[in-house]
Amino acid sequence: MGEKRKYYTVDFETLTEESVKQNGGKTRVWAFGMMNIFDESEYYEAIYMVDAINLMIKNAPCTCYYHNIKFDVSYILDYFLKNNYEWVESREDLTPGKFTTLISDMGVFYSLEFMTEYHGIIKEVKILGSEKLIPGSVDRVAKDLKLPILKLEIDYNEYREVGHELTAQESEYLKHDVWIMALALRGFFEKGYTKMTIGGCSLWEYKKIISEEMFERTFPILDESTDWFCRQAYKGGWTYKSDFVDGEITFFMVFDINSLYPSRMRYCLMPWGQPLYYKGGYEKDEKYPLYIQHLFCEFELKKNHLPCIQLKHVRSFVQNEYLHSSNGELVELFVTSIDLELIKEQYNLHNVTYVDGMKFRGIYHLFDSFVDKFAKEKIESKARGDLTGYMSSKLIQNNLGGKFGLNPICGKKKPYLGKDGVVHFEMLPPEVRDSIYVPVACFMTAYGRALTIRSAQAVEDDHFLHGNPSRFLYADTDSIHITTADFEIPSYLDCDPYALGKWDLELIGCKARYIRQKTYMELAVDEEELEKLARRNGLKVDKFNYFEFCKSDIPNKARIVQKAFTRKSIPKVTCAGMSAKIHDKVTFENFKQGAVFKGNLKSKRIDGGVILLSTDFKIK
Repeated sequence: MGEKRKYYTVDFETLTEESVKQNGGKTRVWAFGMMNIFDESEYYEAIYMVDAINLMIKNAPCTCYYHNIKFDVSYILDYFLKNNYEWVESREDLTPGKFTTLISDMGVFYSLEFMTEYHGIIKEVKILGSEKLIPGSVDRVAKDLKLPILKLEIDYNEYREVGHELTAQESEYLKHDVWIMALALRGFFEKGYTKMTIGGCSLWEYKKIISEEMFERTFPILDESTDWFCRQAYKGGWTYKSDFVDGEITFFMVFDINSLYPSRMRYCLMPWGQPLYYKGGYEKDEKYPLYIQHLFCEFELKKNHLPCIQLKHVRSFVQNEYLHSSNGELVELFVTSIDLELIKEQYNLHNVTYVDGMKFRGIYHLFDSFVDKFAKEKIESKARGDLTGYMSSKLIQNNLGGKFGLNPICGKKKPYLGKDGVVHFEMLPPEVRDSIYVPVACFMTAYGRALTIRSAQAVEDDHFLHGNPSRFLYADTDSIHITTADFEIPSYLDCDPYALGKWDLELIGCKARYIRQKTYMELAVDEEELEKLARRNGLKVDKFNYFEFCKSDIPNKARIVQKAFTRKSIPKVTCAGMSAKIHDKVTFENFKQGAVFKGNLKSKRIDGGVILLSTDFKIK
């Protein structure tokens, strides 16, 4: 009988950009920590890479979790390729002195496994990324789970020479990093969530509920051409800045949908089974009520309507912009029936040619038990203070739909050592694996877009019908941001702070600036300051929040909000490509197009591993 596998959290401390300059332009590991996930008294430290590798080998068979696997594994790859380890394509080919990796064509690191001989015994080590199970920084995880320990700070830029012995402060810092993730992972493992990714855990939980046999009957593996056809209609969330928004916005409200995608799976008609192919346009079929349509058309946005057509990989159009017009060009679309209905509401279509399509049987309640189970667990876990249960149930619930969209054509990368002494990656020929069932992902996201866009359109319709100041500002997948004069809950938004699929008032504030998609800043009112003033003005509620305040009949809400805002505001910065570390340098005054901020971190592979370079970031 083989040795029992052990599980560890591990972490490297490496040279920074400043200390690399003192190290001849090369980087290296100067500290390594390793803690047993189920026994924190088993903790190891090392200051050399060779000792770090040997600690993993000594405790093998083991699985080691790094919380930033792409960064940390770059150092292991560098060490292996410079120390005669041989890369092999699959784990079946592993023998002592060999290693294998799972790195996607997009550069996403999933795993590294290696095998070696230790005192005459063959040892195997598997390395995974804990961020694939529990997303967020180590600091964020510790705070969200309210762990008894928090991430510490050290002087990262101080140069540590080869052989530097750890100070007490450095040792404690290192230990806290692996300890935080050991506690977090232990909580997940004790609940049975041990797959490589949270999406894998989610799918596993769903199959347990409906049974593997039922899953295979309901979601058959589609052949490659059918999967390709359906996949053309798989699109993401609607992220859009109003064309009429420019400069500084004053009073605003932000609404978020409670569990957008799980709610669509729970309440909407979903596809199942083998689809039927048809030529031309879809004709109503009660047995096959859902469809994906392939068509050509020209389009023009209707007056006072919001756009929802995006064209990818078409040279004449910017691929991340929602279009007002096809500019007289005949364009090709693959859309779900849900998208097509929405497109006809928002656009005038011309010269339409329906080419062909796939139609599906539809069913309700396929996901009820799954969604309800984890919604209940989320609520009950929060009520009893089980923050691991709250986090895990939320992640499990939110990650199922995307798992259905798994692409069967997968590319992989092979690491190799270049002549420059730096690890590079070679793209391998793509492989084909079984898909799961992409139509579920297509329709789930389509229903989500339709809900968000129609809600945003209701905001616009209210403006145009009643002559109010323009209200719609911005939307991103499951949120809409609107202006307000009185902080009243709009009657045309279906709001409930707790109900699945309803809008919750997430934020209110007094200053905002929206530059483009994924680039905006909002100054929110501090909730505690607002509560103090609201209660002094007669508001009586058991539990105070933005929603309770805004739905109340308390007079002069805008004046109270403004007064609370003057006392304390909370900056909320969203800026694609900007490191969170420089958010503190952002002010409302300097958050403008063309502004440049120093200290944005960008990774670069060099001799020894990967370092984070400090670069300038410009808001475009």
